[in-house]
Amino acid sequence: MKRRSAVVWLGVVTVLLAMPCPSWALLAGDILVVDKDADALVSVDPLTGNRSEFSGGLVGLGTTFSEPRAISIDAMGYILVSDSIRKAVFEVDHLTGNRVILSGDPLGTNVGSGVGFNDPRGLARYGGSVYVVDRSKRAVFKVDPATGDRTIISGDPFGANVGSGPNLRDGEELIVTATGKIIVTDSDEEAVYVIDPVTGDRSILSDSLNGLGPDLRHPFGLVMDASGKLIVSDRDDESLFLIDALTGDRSILSDALTGLGPGFNEPRGIALDLLGQILVADQREDALYKVDPLTGDRSILSDSLNGTGTSFSRPVGVAVFQQEEQKEPPIPEPVTTTLAGLGLCALALQTTRRRRA
Repeated sequence: MKRRSAVVWLGVVTVLLAMPCPSWALLAGDILVVDKDADALVSVDPLTGNRSEFSGGLVGLGTTFSEPRAISIDAMGYILVSDSIRKAVFEVDHLTGNRVILSGDPLGTNVGSGVGFNDPRGLARYGGSVYVVDRSKRAVFKVDPATGDRTIISGDPFGANVGSGPNLRDGEELIVTATGKIIVTDSDEEAVYVIDPVTGDRSILSDSLNGLGPDLRHPFGLVMDASGKLIVSDRDDESLFLIDALTGDRSILSDALTGLGPGFNEPRGIALDLLGQILVADQREDALYKVDPLTGDRSILSDSLNGTGTSFSRPVGVAVFQQEEQKEPPIPEPVTTTLAGLGLCALALQTTRRRRA
């Protein structure tokens, strides 16, 4: 009997060891980078720049990414990722890296009803809903995270045509302010839009005709700092802009002539770390930059020469995990997976806590 029990437990341990699991559960301040060509989320240690796959083909269960584009992590720890080929929004478990389709995926799980995504990009969770800008539809969607149902709340000029004002053309990134206003960067219009979430009306906050300062050329990444100013990455200008959220006035925060350090090549997604430093994913450099918001000085936190682990392959988005204790894991798992998540992942977390303490 004892021998049979030992064999059974050996089998269980073997299964657990074979289960995919992130190299560690996320801690406050950990960075997640969307790697477009690797179809993965890569975790970056904010101190060392070391990289490991957190969710993708090798780590985590569930539908795989096909072309992840943007990421959002809210204060409750919900990790959302848009995927342009799957035409879907994923939710990723912050403990295990497991993935489920929150909305979309018309050729697969097909979650939710309503007009489908064509090319979902920037997204944010606010007030119990998820907002997504769709580049091809030229529209902003509102998604019910409980059902995945989608509603166009602004744009879609060739379909629902919701709201008035200048149309979006190539919406890239989206944020929602504390007051509920939606802000979108548009690379083709070389502009930053403000959208009313109730009426869907659109206005241009900043472009060559609105606001003073150097013109935007290809605005992409978008974040709001603690003072309420917008920080925008410009792919073609290889720079970071600082934009007044009331007047639309622009100034260069960091570029080849502003700030010291290695220059940008194709800055895409941006985020703020826990200390207010700016993180920039540069697609062409395959690198994650850190930028001082006061001086514009740049340094490379993680690339082929800085940090160890999984190499970047076209990083396009970045977000920062805010808290260690967030919420119950949102993704139901089979018993074996649950055991793996609670066992090996917990062990990894404990080991990491000791290592990072």
